[in-house]
Amino acid sequence: MTEFFDTRLTADVAGLPVPDVVDALDYEAIVAAIQADFEARYPEFSAALESEPVLKLIEAVAYREVLLRQRVNDSAQALFASTASGADLDNLAAGQGVVRAVVKEASGDDPAVYETDAQLLNRYLLSFSRHSAGSRGALAFYAYSAVPDLTDVAVLGPVVHGRAGDVDLVILGPGYADASDEDVAAIRGTAFSEGAYPDGLGGFVVRAVRAEYDAHLRVTPAASDGPSRELARSAAEARVRAVCEARQRIGASVPAALIQGAAFGDGVSILSVEDVSPVTHTVDPYTAPILRSLTVELAS
Repeated sequence: MTEFFDTRLTADVAGLPVPDVVDALDYEAIVAAIQADFEARYPEFSAALESEPVLKLIEAVAYREVLLRQRVNDSAQALFASTASGADLDNLAAGQGVVRAVVKEASGDDPAVYETDAQLLNRYLLSFSRHSAGSRGALAFYAYSAVPDLTDVAVLGPVVHGRAGDVDLVILGPGYADASDEDVAAIRGTAFSEGAYPDGLGGFVVRAVRAEYDAHLRVTPAASDGPSRELARSAAEARVRAVCEARQRIGASVPAALIQGAAFGDGVSILSVEDVSPVTHTVDPYTAPILRSLTVELAS
């Protein structure tokens, strides 16, 4: 069985539940609680009129309490990898010695382009493995650090290629393209440098094979009128494209059933889906399936 180590860990924290420290805000409940407290302290109070000044004051106080609680929530979320973003994420990652990388240097009037929150978060999560020289997490961390906008990295060992003592660091370049010579050199010089990789072991940077494919579906919407049929078709196309792009990973498969299922979606707007040109992608640990073209047409 081929071993697989996912080097994009952002999804691992994205699915975590909201921390218990984050308070669920309910303005109406806060208004009711403040009013109940006031009435307990002042039994003679009557709220017969909605225009009662005290009620307006209670609403103002409740609104300001909501703002304060939200500020506390924001402060709490800044401390968790699953919820931190922007400068908060920068400070969280800095604790691991990871700083937001420059993807493209500033030039003329064009400002510098920095890695996204998702890319920084991924390197931050991988950074916990970097002190284990030669580990999969460490190699992936150094690869993404050398080229922050890499699409994907796979770390393949003897279980896959059969060469004892060797590691293949397979990379898919930015934007699903082939990695450039500069990218390969930068990753080789970082991931397999002294101190980052054990002496006496072989390490190789390998470009992933881009296996382009075309998908062609014919859908029958439940709607009978023209505009609604087109809306259903375009929504199905968007779902299929999203699924296919999510599978553009090294070693991934593209099951025909997955593509058809995406076209159906989770509703009843599509009655049937015909796979006009079934995808025949062969799964390989060095290959990434790349969607070249997608056609989703209406059945006549």
